[in-house]
Amino acid sequence: PDNSKETVLATKVSGITQPSFAILATEFQSFSFYDEIIRVYEKNYINPISKNSENKYLFILEDTLYGDKKDYTYVISFRPMKGKNFDGLKGLLYVNTNGYALQNVIAEPYEKKRGGGSLSVDVKIQQKYELVDGKWFPNQLNADMIFGAGDSGKISNIMGISRSYLTNVKINPDLRKKDFDNVAVEYREATQKPDSFWVKHRTDSLNFKEKNTYLAIDSIGKKYNLDKKLILLESLINGQIPWGKFNIDIDKIFSFSTYEGVRLGWGMHTSRSFSKAFTVGGYTGYGFKDKALKYGYDGRLNIYSRKDLSIGYAHNFDISESGGYSFYNDNGGVLSNESFRNYLVEVMDKTKANEVDLRVRTLKYCQVKLYASTYSKYTTDDYSFSTLNNKSFIFSEAGIKLRFAYGEKVVKATHYQAPQPSKYPIFWLNFAKG
Repeated sequence: PDNSKETVLATKVSGITQPSFAILATEFQSFSFYDEIIRVYEKNYINPISKNSENKYLFILEDTLYGDKKDYTYVISFRPMKGKNFDGLKGLLYVNTNGYALQNVIAEPYEKKRGGGSLSVDVKIQQKYELVDGKWFPNQLNADMIFGAGDSGKISNIMGISRSYLTNVKINPDLRKKDFDNVAVEYREATQKPDSFWVKHRTDSLNFKEKNTYLAIDSIGKKYNLDKKLILLESLINGQIPWGKFNIDIDKIFSFSTYEGVRLGWGMHTSRSFSKAFTVGGYTGYGFKDKALKYGYDGRLNIYSRKDLSIGYAHNFDISESGGYSFYNDNGGVLSNESFRNYLVEVMDKTKANEVDLRVRTLKYCQVKLYASTYSKYTTDDYSFSTLNNKSFIFSEAGIKLRFAYGEKVVKATHYQAPQPSKYPIFWLNFAKG
């Protein structure tokens, strides 16, 4: 329970030659219809078969279906009762008398909210179940999406159809908690599959119209360079622009702050295509307000990727916030709110630093950084600590930084990995000896 792992072996998206993502069935609906809350296209609804649901939903026995065996199926319609104020669903339940389990369910939101001129999406989902070793298990997840625009209703001919088939199901396999890591979805060279692979594995073959759709969208993708736009989007998420066997650091090219004014520079690191075993890189930058050149270089050796175990070294001559401190991996990237705060910091120290660290993930959700550093700070304002008016200070420090995010899952794509938000709080802890 509460453990899952999805490995994408192949993905194909019309209009994009090298997609680093796949549209997963669980993005449109909950995997099982037995949860208290059912998710339909990013919105949560009270399940009609949840506890005390008979006080919220109206159920009507519509039909009884008799099969070849002694078992038969009740067809029951459901919708929210009049006067009830909650986000509910409407549809049909097919309940098989063998275990009185769901054999089929069709559901859609009871209320379709429109107006305001914004794009709306009407979604209808279906889940089919089959007996596997005496247990009812999902064998097909379907979703139909019709796109509309505000009060104007449906947009002609724009709809999405999702069909997901589940095969080779094993009930109660020999799995343990330690078999699951923090990576919820992983892509393994998923875009490098020939057409013969798809012919073999696609459950439902493409019809004539669908084949022509691929051709049409592929030509549109080439015309409007969808591949380059996707790479740009990935770069904003990852903070790096792929360039051959290297990655260009976006945050090193341009920045602005109260202390430095406009800062221009360049930063680059080796990518996974250069080497999966290690990463090296460096940067340089110049602030036009403080009229000072900054630089730095670093390297990291990946020891055991499954546990994110690595060792690294960094040297830089740059500026740092006077009296400031940082937590483990809290920079947040280009789109983080933290980057806006840094624009407003006025008091900076010139800092020359050397640091070596060991990083590892433990207890599944805990990231640990052990480090030792030496650095010299030169104050840039009228601060004076001693009677000798000394503005240079040398520090040596060793410590540990922790980040614990219980329940946080990661989507590991081809060029980056992105954490998925967790409903639990995130804790940071610093402990240092100077």
